[in-house]
Amino acid sequence: MTGVQLTGWRERAKCAGLDTELFYPEPATGAAKRAAKDVCAHCDVRLECLLDALATSEQFGIRGGLTARERRTMTRRLREQHGGVATGPRVATPLRLAT
Repeated sequence: MTGVQLTGWRERAKCAGLDTELFYPEPATGAAKRAAKDVCAHCDVRLECLLDALATSEQFGIRGGLTARERRTMTRRLREQHGGVATGPRVATPLRLAT
């Protein structure tokens, strides 16, 4: 993927320095998820974060603007579309992120 830096992006993230509990809400209410997703929606490195979560199979929290469930759904759909090809940074098609 051209233009996507896969390392060194964390210090540029909007969430840098914020309480991590925001992105791992308990209970995971709709309002709590929206609060985390709002931070992600305005982040310049959202795609890098999402790709990292997909590449590492992150099982919890809001990453790249998606919940763990949304990331699992994305992974499953990408595998179905690409005949079982691994998802993550090497996916050849552009990812459409929910806003």
